Amino acid sequence: MEQVLRTMENVMQRTESSSNQKMAELHAMMENHSLHMRKDLEGLHGKIDRNADLTAEQSEAMMADLQTALRLHESKDETLQEVMELLKEKSSDGLDVETMRQIIQDLQLKDVKETHRRYVENQEMKDLFYRAFDEAHSDICIVSPWLGNWLLRDKNLKNKIEAALKRGVDIKIVYGIGMGKGMRDDRAVTSEKVAKDLKNRWLKKGYPGKVKLHVSNTHFKLLMCDETYLVIGSYNFLSNQGKFGESGSWHEAGEYAEDTERIRQLKEIHFSF
Repeated sequence: MEQVLRTMENVMQRTESSSNQKMAELHAMMENHSLHMRKDLEGLHGKIDRNADLTAEQSEAMMADLQTALRLHESKDETLQEVMELLKEKSSDGLDVETMRQIIQDLQLKDVKETHRRYVENQEMKDLFYRAFDEAHSDICIVSPWLGNWLLRDKNLKNKIEAALKRGVDIKIVYGIGMGKGMRDDRAVTSEKVAKDLKNRWLKKGYPGKVKLHVSNTHFKLLMCDETYLVIGSYNFLSNQGKFGESGSWHEAGEYAEDTERIRQLKEIHFSF
């Protein structure tokens, strides 16, 4: 694992202190596990695409997301050995943004029974997003790197959010890739404005503390409805309006899963605020 982490660090070409700290945390996490894992991963050296098309913000965010994914499996050597095999398999053709995203997604869903998970794409992912506001009784938790202006204009979503808040549902949102590093591109500026407007809107409507937003440097995309279901994949739930089927629309894909224990673990990691 130590070899893989060092190689990924080279791929992402990060020299900032925050990246070095992240790598130190990852190495420390693996320090007490058996040495044979490192030997098993020697073959990865040189296989990773050193020209991976990653921005500085994406590379740091993905390192953080990898750390989160590994934390789910750090308690057992045998489980980590299986994780090593997954990393070896997925990185055999190089590590680009999509491959890294898929590795992290697979790690997040590892050990979830196949009968409790399935492939989802495009409109179904959007439908599951809206469905969460119709069905949730306790909380809706969302990780999305960016927030889009459409969130303030979508009357259907606005009505669904208000109906959920009236039922006592808490809404927690994690967003803000690169913002902690002072990134000021258009998406960051928009996300900051939308976050402020969302909090003010629901505060004025009498729901103080029910809509919580937290800035975190993450490239991860996640939706969780109570402890009922989760959706992980490529779909940015809060920045992509999801006009699937229209000209120029992107293809989005991921997995739907029902696993109470995994949902609890992800809530503890991402939403303890």
